[in-house]
Amino acid sequence: MNACCNVERELVCSKCNGTGYATDSSGHVEVCPECFGLGTVKTTDPPPPLSKSKRSIRKVLLSTFIGLGIYYGVFFYYYDSGMLSITDAIVILLAGHFVAISFIVLYVLFSSVYSA
Repeated sequence: MNACCNVERELVCSKCNGTGYATDSSGHVEVCPECFGLGTVKTTDPPPPLSKSKRSIRKVLLSTFIGLGIYYGVFFYYYDSGMLSITDAIVILLAGHFVAISFIVLYVLFSSVYSA
């Protein structure tokens, strides 16, 4: 994996519990050998895989775009055949986009409510 994709985090040192000082076997307090007195240790973690919620949102967006493609196909068929006036076309386009955006927003809202 590329270094650019790794996530760098600072963790509290487990040897000194963030104080920067640790006791040796004879009981003397000295600078922590693990964090060198900083109290934190840097670690590099690979990026987490896509969560289930991100995959489901991706699936919903894909299905919405497929639905809009079918919607446009049917719309342009009727518009080209002359069955729709310009007013009808504007109302149908606005309504269709409103439904598509509402579907996405409601899905995100309901999925966040039910996952919490």
